[in-house]
Amino acid sequence: GNKMSVSVHENRKSRASSGSINIYLFHKSSYADSVLTHLNLLRQQRLFTDVLLHAGNRTFPCHRAVLAACSRYFEAMFSGGLKESQDSEVNFDNSIHPEVLELLLDYAYSSRVIINEENAESLL
Repeated sequence: GNKMSVSVHENRKSRASSGSINIYLFHKSSYADSVLTHLNLLRQQRLFTDVLLHAGNRTFPCHRAVLAACSRYFEAMFSGGLKESQDSEVNFDNSIHPEVLELLLDYAYSSRVIINEENAESLL
C-alpha cells in the first residue's frame, strides 16, 4: 500500500539545550518497492546499466549494484579478484538457460517471479 507511518523518537538530552527534542522519523512502506520498480524500468530502458550478462544467444544489460545487493554470487564476482570484477561483460555461455537467467533477473529487480510447470525444475 501507499501508507506512510510517522513515529516520534524522543532524544533524551541534547548538549545544546536543557529540554528534550522530538525527532520525527518518516517511513513510507512502499518506498523500497517503488525504488525497485524504477530500477527495473531503468534496466528495461538500458539506462545506467554497467554490465552485460550473456546466456545462450541472449544478452541482458544489468546494474552491478542491484545484482550484488541481491546475490552473494554476483557480489563476490564484482568485488573480488575475479577477472569479472573488471569486466563489463559476464558470459555464462550455456551453463545457464537464458530463460532461467531472465526469470532470476526479473526476481532480482521486482522480488516477484512467475513459476510454472515448465520452468520450475530448472529454476529450483
